[in-house]
Amino acid sequence: MLYHQNGKGPVNSKVPKDSGINPTQAVVVTLLQTLPNPPTGPSLRYCVWLDNLFVSTKLFSYLRNLGYGGAGTCRTNSGICQEFVDKKKAEQANQRISRWGSLWQAPTENNLVLQTAWKDNNLVLFLSTIHYPIEIDPEIVRILQAQTKPGNLIGQELIVQNRRQPRATSTAAKSVQAEFGDAVRKNLAIPCVIDEYNHKMGQVDLADQYRAGNPGLRRIRRGGWHALFRFLFNTVLVNSYLLSSYADGKGGRGVGQKAFRKELIS
Repeated sequence: MLYHQNGKGPVNSKVPKDSGINPTQAVVVTLLQTLPNPPTGPSLRYCVWLDNLFVSTKLFSYLRNLGYGGAGTCRTNSGICQEFVDKKKAEQANQRISRWGSLWQAPTENNLVLQTAWKDNNLVLFLSTIHYPIEIDPEIVRILQAQTKPGNLIGQELIVQNRRQPRATSTAAKSVQAEFGDAVRKNLAIPCVIDEYNHKMGQVDLADQYRAGNPGLRRIRRGGWHALFRFLFNTVLVNSYLLSSYADGKGGRGVGQKAFRKELIS
C-alpha cells in the first residue's frame, strides 16, 4: 500500500538510484510500474499527465528511458531552460508582456524532453515527451486559424478552438487585446499539448464526481471492511462505465452512467 505519512512523506515508494528525482516524483514511477504491460501497442507503454507539483526534466527523462510518456505544466525550478524561466519571471513582474499565442520551444540537452513556453492569459511553462515541436510560421498560423473550424488541426501539433476574450478587468486583458480586437469570441490555434492537458487533467476529480453521483451507500453498523468493499465495488462500476464509453469508437461519449447501470443489471 502506498500512502503519505505526515512528516515522513511517501511510504512504500523508493527513489530509483541515479534517477535524480525526489521522493514526491518517485511516487509517479511507483504507480506506473504497478500497471500491467499492454500486450500490443505503441513503443510507449503508458502516457501520464501531471501538474507542476511532479513535473521536472529529470522525471520525464527518466520515465522516457523506462518507456513511459509524460506531459504537464511545470514550475520555474523544474529544470526547464533558463530562457523560459526569465520570460516567466519578466511576465510575473510586468516587465515584459507577450502577445497572446506567443510560443517558444526547445529540446532539453539530452534531447529527450520538449520544453514549451506559451502565452495564454498568462505565460505557461510545459514539458512533454509525447509531442513534436511546432514549426509553422506564426503569420501563416494566423491566416489558417481564420479558415479552420474549431476542433480541426493545423499541421500536426496545433488545434483550433473557440476561445473567449478575458474580461476587461483581467490582468491579461491588455496582452490579448491585440489578438481578439473587439471580438468576444474567436477561433484561435493553440498547441495540442495545451489542449490535451486541458481535457485530460483532472480525471481523478471526475472519477470522484461519478462515484458521488451514484454512490450506492448503505448504513454500516459493524465491520469497516464493508465500507472498503463498497468503495472498491463502486470504483469498478465507474471504471467499467468509462471504458464502455470509449468502446466501438465512441470517443468517451457513452449512454450515460445511469443508463449504463440499468443495462448492466438487466
